Amino acid sequence: MNILRMIILLTAAVPSISFAQGECSGSNVNIKVPLGLTPSTDSQLLKEGEKNGLCNAKVFVAEKSIAVYRAWNAEKASDLYGVSWHLTQPKGSIQKYRSENGICPEAPPTSAVSSCSLKVGTKVVIGQTKSKKCDGIELPESKSIQVYIQNKSRENILLVENCTPSDKECMLKNTDLPGLCAYKKPDWMK
Repeated sequence: MNILRMIILLTAAVPSISFAQGECSGSNVNIKVPLGLTPSTDSQLLKEGEKNGLCNAKVFVAEKSIAVYRAWNAEKASDLYGVSWHLTQPKGSIQKYRSENGICPEAPPTSAVSSCSLKVGTKVVIGQTKSKKCDGIELPESKSIQVYIQNKSRENILLVENCTPSDKECMLKNTDLPGLCAYKKPDWMK
């Protein structure tokens, strides 16, 4: 095998995806996608991801269980199983997190962080956060990478499992995002 062919094969194996410029005005974004997520197609799911605030997005399928993270409003138990997730655990101040992820000031509070496993075979959309208009301000697009997971908790359709959300003792006590804590399944999910 010649050297050029070997380099091409090795480069193709690196789990990093360059997202082409789309609805966002920003430049291309390189995203390190965990091993176990492979490119897929699903035009309807891609449209849903874009409708839910993603651009420069692509569809992936989980070929193995992948950890995903969500910052959410612990005052509303069903918020744990929302559609906006991350590939890495959110950390730092809540204000910075909300700003970097295009969350409007009037949106519900962020008071908990959870980790779940993406179910094998689940398709997701991964992309950067679009700019958006909030009450009185416009939030710019962000290089923040989000994962759109089509959970429908009200219909008991969950594409994540083995969740370890924050509990009351780990919830917000100051301006930092709480850590992960032991999980007690809410009564409404039993």
